[in-house]
Amino acid sequence: MTIRRDVDQLAANKTVIKTLGGIQKANAPENFYESSLISRLSVNKKEKRAITQEAMKLIEPGQSIYLDGSSTSIELAKRLALEACDVTIVTNSLLVYTELTKGKNNIINCIGGQHDPVSFCLTGPRTEDEARRYHIDMAFLSTKGFPPDHGMFESSAPTYRIKQIMAQQSSKVVLMVDHTKFNQRALFNVLSVEQIDTVITDEGISESDLKLLKNNVKNVHVVSLTPTS
Repeated sequence: MTIRRDVDQLAANKTVIKTLGGIQKANAPENFYESSLISRLSVNKKEKRAITQEAMKLIEPGQSIYLDGSSTSIELAKRLALEACDVTIVTNSLLVYTELTKGKNNIINCIGGQHDPVSFCLTGPRTEDEARRYHIDMAFLSTKGFPPDHGMFESSAPTYRIKQIMAQQSSKVVLMVDHTKFNQRALFNVLSVEQIDTVITDEGISESDLKLLKNNVKNVHVVSLTPTS
């Protein structure tokens, strides 16, 4: 109760912002805050479509894959629903799940848990426990920020642990990240660069970031943003 009173006083003084299960510094850089998923759906659409088109080339019939709750994974879910991939898909995202149900020939598993209204993901101890029971061929993740010599960063406390667990339970980890996320940082370091097997990004990446990325990740795919005829 003492901690709750202190937090309430700090929030009243606008020193901190209360969040689900914690607090955030009121004047922290923008990247340290978790923005609404809905607000991100229309951002960098061209990059996300090109990246997910390339991601589809990595998916083979019979595989099991995990999709996180990012806006890029929602775009990938739309593609999976349109194409008969015959894969088993695991997710804790209600929006990813909704897109996947529009298609056929894929097996969909939604991990249960407590609904997080910011990310539209299911989170919490139950979600983490269920996640540890899976073994996945390939996890497709996105990120809030990605210094190519350090790894993935997230600002959402409820969801970052699920990404960590599913990465551990997957044979391969694929990071889908557009060029605007490079060298950004957030509150939580989710995965080190050594834990990432493949990075798919777009041609907007700088030459210096691309060189550093290729020095740290075995498989790097850089996609064109110009539509092919």
